[in-house]
Amino acid sequence: MNGRAIFRSLSIKLCASFLFVTCLVSVLRSLTATFDEKIMGEMRKRVEAVYVGENGEPGISFKDYEKIIQDYDEGDTSAAIVLEFTAMAELSQRSLDAKVIMTDENYINFFPCMTIEKGMFLDSDMVENGENAAVVSSELARKLYMTEDIIGNRLVLGDKKYKIVGVYDADTGILSDLTDDGYEKIYIPYTSFETDRNIDYLMANGLRYKYRQVFSFEELINKTLRRNAAYNYAVRNYEKYDIVISQFENVLNLLVGLACVYLLIKNFVEFLKRRIAFYRHKLGDLYIKEMVRRNILPLVLDLLIVFGFAGILVLIWRLVKFEFYVPSGYLPPDNVFDIGFYIEKIKEMIRQSNSQIKGDCKIFYVN
Repeated sequence: MNGRAIFRSLSIKLCASFLFVTCLVSVLRSLTATFDEKIMGEMRKRVEAVYVGENGEPGISFKDYEKIIQDYDEGDTSAAIVLEFTAMAELSQRSLDAKVIMTDENYINFFPCMTIEKGMFLDSDMVENGENAAVVSSELARKLYMTEDIIGNRLVLGDKKYKIVGVYDADTGILSDLTDDGYEKIYIPYTSFETDRNIDYLMANGLRYKYRQVFSFEELINKTLRRNAAYNYAVRNYEKYDIVISQFENVLNLLVGLACVYLLIKNFVEFLKRRIAFYRHKLGDLYIKEMVRRNILPLVLDLLIVFGFAGILVLIWRLVKFEFYVPSGYLPPDNVFDIGFYIEKIKEMIRQSNSQIKGDCKIFYVN
């Protein structure tokens, strides 16, 4: 293979590798942006407290929640209790097990993936007046009523009848499939049903307290209720969400970039071997000066390939490099090599996870 053919072949490989990396990075960023918009929406300062205690242990009631939101001045807040019901269509008597979310009108603001297809979500009047209103999934509507046109129909939950005011899209995408627990969800005003259970989820958009003083979410809860009410809640702060989520994309970009660099280096080494063998053969018959004079064009092409290879490597590195972010709570305060700290942090995460699983398994059941 002559010099021009080698130059053409390697140039095509270099350009193809660069275009492949560029396209893949763009696709990954697009997917991340879509995921980010679907999950977080406008809640860039979202923070939530999830109940991880056993049923009966101290927690936060909806009366406590009402006190908290009186002192909260940042933006949207919401809370929810999850109950398990046997839901039944009033006329057809069809029934199925479902999870009922007792909540308020702001709940939907924290879940942009919920799309109302028919009717409306709960509003402030329904919550304030304790109306027996329900918002159901399109899947539940099809299972119980054989149609999605069910606004105004009655749904029996326990010994109460609820008027269906809205139908939301039951997202059946990959993300939904991965996180779905198999239950259809029904949303009702928390004022329409009495229970002594603690709030399962408490959400807010930000960390500000009254008079613009900044506190953590735990401090906000404890200061308002004047007790350690947040003790049995695992608090998750999504303020650094964009940074953390982008790291998954960045790691994938880095892995793909390194794979491309490996292939480029492999091809470049083969190219060097062939060109070194070519020039050694030429030097067997000619002096260096004469060899250079007679092969000036191949030498220029080879130098262009070398500089082009270096330029492609620099471009790939600029595309895939990133700074890794670790939340401060996961780093030892004094010594980054403190193995005991990491072991305790892992144990704490396992305890929280186990507590959440237990809490989900002991949901109040109404037949």
